[in-house]
Amino acid sequence: MRRRDLLVGAGGALGASLWPFAARASSPWGSAPADAAPELLGAGARAERCLELFLYGGLAPFESFYVVEDYGRPEDPDFPNQQWYLFDGLHESAFGRDCGFGDASSWLSPFALDALGKQVMLGPVVSAFKARPDILARMRIVVTRHELEPHEAAIPYMLGGQRLGNPRLCGLGAHVQRYFAERSDPRIAPYSYVFLPNNEFSTDNVRAAHSVGMHPGSARPLLLKVTGNDDLDALLGRLHLTEPERAQSDALLALYRARASSAYTSKGVALRAPNLVDHDFALQNLANSQALAAVLGGDLLAAFDAASCAESTTAYKSGIGLRAGVRLLTHPTEPARYVNVID
Repeated sequence: MRRRDLLVGAGGALGASLWPFAARASSPWGSAPADAAPELLGAGARAERCLELFLYGGLAPFESFYVVEDYGRPEDPDFPNQQWYLFDGLHESAFGRDCGFGDASSWLSPFALDALGKQVMLGPVVSAFKARPDILARMRIVVTRHELEPHEAAIPYMLGGQRLGNPRLCGLGAHVQRYFAERSDPRIAPYSYVFLPNNEFSTDNVRAAHSVGMHPGSARPLLLKVTGNDDLDALLGRLHLTEPERAQSDALLALYRARASSAYTSKGVALRAPNLVDHDFALQNLANSQALAAVLGGDLLAAFDAASCAESTTAYKSGIGLRAGVRLLTHPTEPARYVNVID
């Protein structure tokens, strides 16, 4: 008997003996157990689309989503001059003079009580949120803590919930991409995107935002680099090739795909080869790049000027990513379900 036949037979016997697990695997990935159905949120209460802004580098002392005036006072025996009181002497120049947030008496506004019963205030930097009571009514602030000091280790941990090097390290976008891809009709545009500025440090592992962990490669979000130079249309349009050359190139790649797939079959049945499936998916996306360009639009990453707090830039990369994310999430025919903008 051939080793392959033995393994196939053993696998079939094992699958028959574990039939409840096989039946469970036949449902789309991410399906809730039947006994949990009453706990699921219904339409209208369940979030259908998500825009995540990841503040690369961690919480700065001037950001003021979470201000508790009792925490970090100068006389605090354990953590003096921390949180709101860190760089307290610069508040007037930063918030009042440079940012124009007005008098200090208007900077802090009550938001909610924390788990310890302390009053949480919203500070001046989140003034845009304070002007939208409809957003504040739905906003939640969740504070997490970890002991990973270097950015290189802490950033992927916060993006994927696993330590760097763990094979399960996976960004939220991969979960969303796989969930909706397995429940919807096939389409060109992905369900998840990650916008990454081109001035990040490669050693900081920010690309963990589009990691897939144990998911197949087709679950990977589309990573788009924000450079300030609007070259997305040229890249996706494959403008370096003429129309006949594109057709010839796609036909050649299809031939390579077919040959590779035929080498991983047994008795006419395709073998389990995740890397081959991922490679095949990537080549299909390459052939469909022009159709994707039509969905995204040629000006998706167009640069624009911005000024805030006495600073200005001609290529506001975070703003470019946010504007693009909003456009994709509200696309009329192929809307995104998840967008992560790395700030």
